[in-house]
This record gives sequence, structure tokens and C-alpha cells, in this order.
Amino acid sequence: MNTIDEINEMIEEVEAERLFLEEKLIIHSSKLAVNAQEQCKLSHAAGLMKSDVLGLVKNIKLNIEEQEALTTKSAMSDPDAFGLVKATVDAVKSAVASSPNIVALKRGLIKAETELEKCNSLYNSYQHRKSMIQEEVKLYLSNYWDELAVEEMDEQVLDVKKEMIKRKKS
Repeated sequence: MNTIDEINEMIEEVEAERLFLEEKLIIHSSKLAVNAQEQCKLSHAAGLMKSDVLGLVKNIKLNIEEQEALTTKSAMSDPDAFGLVKATVDAVKSAVASSPNIVALKRGLIKAETELEKCNSLYNSYQHRKSMIQEEVKLYLSNYWDELAVEEMDEQVLDVKKEMIKRKKS
């Protein structure tokens, strides 16, 4: 069973790793070969992180169920310890729901589920990155960037020629 401190520590570690992987999402068109080589490893890391956080979420849910069962049992056997006059179902249910340990675990669950959504988004971004790298490679192979450079140079040359003509006329 994980304590709330252990849960928070795990979430912080995942967040740090997720932020590192987010920085690697950028595609550098001058380094397509490197980007393509890294893609598999980075996508795999994002997928593993996603599954680790999913496991954490499931573990926290199990911890909450266990704590609720233990707290319910304790409240039924000793209502006075929970400030209950009578151990009715509703009173015990309320006492269990407001138990500090269970509240903390539920907050930890919310954090973990939020981090899971972020990891899902990161994993999807890596799938999109893969497609973008493939498109960049197609553009490179079709000499798209060289044609653009020539067109840009032609425009710059025309601008310079126009400027020279203006100077001669003045």
C-alpha cells in the first residue's frame, strides 16, 4: 500500500520525466536522421510512462478501497473513536468518507489521473511527431527545401535589382 507521500513523490518523478520528453518533441529539419532515430526510443519511453501512471492510478484506487473497508470495520466496531453516537450505515459511510487518510488518497488519485491524461497527450504527440518526421523526409527527398531557397534568393535578387535601379534614377 502506498502512502500519500509516496504517491506524491512518484507523481513528481513522472512529471519531471514527462517535461523532459516534451522538450524532445521538437523536430529539427536539419537533423532529420537524428530525429527519426530517436523517435522509436522516445515514443517507447512515453508509452511506458503512460502505462506506469495507469498502474499507479489503479493501485491508488485499490488502496482507497482497502482503506475504506478497514475504516468501515473500525467505525462499526468502535463508533466512539469516530465521534459517532450510533454506528448506522449512513453515519459510518460519512465518517469513512471524511477520514483524513481516505481524503488524502483521493486527492492523490486526482493528481495521478491528471498526470495520466498529460501522459496520454504526450504519447499522442509522439505519434503525431512520427507522422511529421515522415512528411519532413518526403519533403527533403523531393528537394522541396532547395526549391524554396532558390525562390527566396530570386526574390531577394529582384529586390536588390529594383533598389539599384531606383538609386540610378535618383
